[in-house]
Amino acid sequence: MVTRDSRWAAGEAHYLYHEIFTHDDYLLDLPELRPDAVVVDAGANIGMFALRIIRACPAAQLTLVEPVPATCCLLRANTADIDAEGLRVFETALGEHRGRTVLTAYEHLTANSTGRPQEKPSQWVADMRKTQENPRLADEMLSTTLVEVDVVRLSTVLPSTPARIDLVKIDVEGAELEVLQGIDEPDWPRIDAIVVEVHDVDDRLPAIERLLLRHGFSCTVRVPAMMSPDLRHHIVTAQRA
Repeated sequence: MVTRDSRWAAGEAHYLYHEIFTHDDYLLDLPELRPDAVVVDAGANIGMFALRIIRACPAAQLTLVEPVPATCCLLRANTADIDAEGLRVFETALGEHRGRTVLTAYEHLTANSTGRPQEKPSQWVADMRKTQENPRLADEMLSTTLVEVDVVRLSTVLPSTPARIDLVKIDVEGAELEVLQGIDEPDWPRIDAIVVEVHDVDDRLPAIERLLLRHGFSCTVRVPAMMSPDLRHHIVTAQRA
């Protein structure tokens, strides 16, 4: 697994490994995927979930979407050994409308990059700072840069064939409702299951549940295994009723 060259990036990769492989947060509430499953990963980060899918589904067809250029470079490196015919990587953000947006990219904690830095829970920031005895090191660990990126609708990157999409996984640090609103009406029936991490700010969680229910899904909601309930993060698993 290729990460940024820093002590904190390695720690984050360790966290992601346990989140995705040990606790199986994204797949826990789903039935077993078929070996040639069609999977779309919105917010692919450095590719940990992609590797989890390939372990379970060796012939999977993967569409990976990651907007931050430096992180997307790591994603390509970590998935370079996956069958090229079954893999597509898009360096773009996702939203309801095409355009451009500015993201706050965490240089050493790439999975936390976001277009809504104001929504980062103060408890998370405080807890991260407590891991460093030196305030200067804490500042360096939490350092960010601003990157301007393209935005497209999710339907733009969905595979045109086959017609069936087994799973769409969404972990986009606050933009999850807009990403779902970027699915064109004809594409909704193609999707068998959606797993989305939701930060419940401004009643985002019930809004996402209503949207999924309206499109024929039944939903289960739980707190990620490694997160405090106080952070108001949830895993929503939506399956065809």
